[in-house]
Amino acid sequence: MSISLRLGNSVLTVVCAIVSVGCSGAAGPVIGEVAGKVTLDGAPYGEGRVEMRDPVSSIVGGAELKPDGTFQIVTPEGGLRAGSYDVVVLPPPIPSLDPIEVAKGVKPPVDTSKIPVKYRDYKTSGVKATVVKGANTVDVSMTSK
Repeated sequence: MSISLRLGNSVLTVVCAIVSVGCSGAAGPVIGEVAGKVTLDGAPYGEGRVEMRDPVSSIVGGAELKPDGTFQIVTPEGGLRAGSYDVVVLPPPIPSLDPIEVAKGVKPPVDTSKIPVKYRDYKTSGVKATVVKGANTVDVSMTSK
């Protein structure tokens, strides 16, 4: 019985050592708070959302636009991890019709957003941002032409 007790205590000691090293090791990722403003042809644009994607990890963070065009990205970590991001501006979702409405001939809603198509796709938006520790301002100036 004393051998198994010593073995049990040894295993427990090793597990505690691993857990304490893991918990006291390096701090979590560097986080930056991200806020900004979206404009279209110089005027605040407040419909839709901004999304930022890390092109390496594909991690995405986003926020709804306020009527004055401002946004603040809030995540469980407090912001986005430091790094480079591609930025898009997406229109509000278009509600879908249920099959009964379609059968009745109701026309589906159309996209009435003024967001130029190029800003809706990570490949074509051309908007980039770098997030560093602390406060970051990401302003998106869209043009309709």
